[in-house]
Amino acid sequence: MSTNSRERVQSFLAYVGGDGNSALELDENHCCVVEYGVGFECVITASTSADEVFLQAPLFPLLADDERRLLARLMSWNLDGEITSGCTLALDEDANTVVLCGRHPVLKMEPEEFSSLLANFLSTADQVRERLILAQQSDPDAVILADPLPSTPDVQV
Repeated sequence: MSTNSRERVQSFLAYVGGDGNSALELDENHCCVVEYGVGFECVITASTSADEVFLQAPLFPLLADDERRLLARLMSWNLDGEITSGCTLALDEDANTVVLCGRHPVLKMEPEEFSSLLANFLSTADQVRERLILAQQSDPDAVILADPLPSTPDVQV
């Protein structure tokens, strides 16, 4: 990644964090963790090999009991980009956690666009998480997901 691209991502973070409530900065690994909602996080990573920014939001830990069923559901949601707003559901094997992720070019992006992109990504993460919770509630015998990370407000069916 060019220094210019890293600087662009850092300027986007400064713009988003410009409300004075938080200083958002890339660390030595080109990452920044943004907290949102009630205890949720989004990891923003400036790519080291391309002029891109990578967004990742952990949704919930994966249970071993019925992984195949859950992964089949997630894969079908990936096929229908409308559910994920064009993002991808993936498995972080190191953390055994289902994550929502997206990769976006930064060279022609403006700070306002990044701010909207981040807000839409976080909204999509919340919507996908809630949709999975509702799916679990409609079929309680199928243990397809653990408690969302780290806590989600109660969702009424």
